[in-house]
Amino acid sequence: MDQNVGFIVAAFAIVWAALFAYLVSLRARRA
Repeated sequence: MDQNVGFIVAAFAIVWAALFAYLVSLRARRA
């Protein structure tokens, strides 16, 4: 169970990190 939770948390963090980097790149292109 702990292993599954860790995997979900890791995947969730990766998705949000990618989304954040995407938004930053959009702002960089506009500026």
